[in-house]
Amino acid sequence: MQATQKAINAIKSKTDVSQINDTTTDADFLSIRADGKLYRIPLNEILFIEGLKENVKVVTEQKTFITLETFKNLELLLPTNQFLRVHKSFMITKNKVRSLDGNMLEIGKAQIPISRERKDELVKLIFGDK
Repeated sequence: MQATQKAINAIKSKTDVSQINDTTTDADFLSIRADGKLYRIPLNEILFIEGLKENVKVVTEQKTFITLETFKNLELLLPTNQFLRVHKSFMITKNKVRSLDGNMLEIGKAQIPISRERKDELVKLIFGDK
């Protein structure tokens, strides 16, 4: 009886947790697993995301996270009005761009390459019709 009750409680607690997560999902955060921990990163702190061979690097204002999440999956998860894929291996936060020099965007202290084929389109999306 005790084992059955423990199993029922465990199933209920798992169900309750998933229901809480579904109802309190906040679109202002990205959840990723890195360094053996689960992180909840505010979207407004993300500077850019870089696709590595089998990992993805999420660079924020304070820290860099490396996760096994796929680049394509993150691209689908992030809001397109804030994030923009500018190169086959880079996504940026639009409002974090400081400048453009040739085919390189300056975000924080980093230089991010942009696609030559889409440069004109990307400049309009990031800087407006300048």
